[in-house]
Amino acid sequence: MPSQSTRESLDPRSAGAMRFKDKVCIVTGAGQGIGRAAARRLGAEGGKIVVAERSQESALETTRQLVQAGVEAMASFADVSSFEEAERLVAFAVDHYGRLDVMVNVVGGTIWWQPFHLYTQEQILLELERWHCHVDEVLQSGGSCINASDA
Repeated sequence: MPSQSTRESLDPRSAGAMRFKDKVCIVTGAGQGIGRAAARRLGAEGGKIVVAERSQESALETTRQLVQAGVEAMASFADVSSFEEAERLVAFAVDHYGRLDVMVNVVGGTIWWQPFHLYTQEQILLELERWHCHVDEVLQSGGSCINASDA
């Protein structure tokens, strides 16, 4: 549960309504920037956060900050540019919590560093496949998948 001061600073008509209370949330790229901010907000609204990051140091720092703020959080070290690592990440969360409710993908963009309209059909399909591994888990709980990028 987030600290009392965190809850008091949120508008009870929206963010302060604890919209993610007890929801299991994976946030990729949570070691810094938009990913860390997303993890903080989800946690402030009651979410249980899996901090997914390939940098152990930044993952542990985000997890420490969340726990210090009263959020239930744990780190998972994963490089989700590979399908196998993305699958392992989802399995880690489901094994620990029994389900996955929210998936927020903030990993600096996609595998290919180019505007989406320049992707080949094969690149589009590979990008979609990379994240398909979690869709079934999230849909089973009636949850949401969000893809964002700061790249």
